[in-house]
Amino acid sequence: MHPYVSQALSAERASDMRSRAARARLARQVRRSRRAAPDPDPVQPAAVIPDTYEEFLTQMSGLPVAGQAARPEPAAAGRPGRQPER
Repeated sequence: MHPYVSQALSAERASDMRSRAARARLARQVRRSRRAAPDPDPVQPAAVIPDTYEEFLTQMSGLPVAGQAARPEPAAAGRPGRQPER
């Protein structure tokens, strides 16, 4: 084999090895980034932390919070202190 052919083949082989190594390195980085990235889970809502102990107790008991108590509907509200006419 002629020396220039041998040099050309070895240069081509070195280039192939570098490109394979670069592809393998990129594949490893992609696998690692998938493992490290947090999975967004839209099913689980963010935890709501109550401000006071009373809010915590009402949240744990399942009762509505004092500020969110049942309010009268606008159509049935009328004037405060008056009974609706029958």
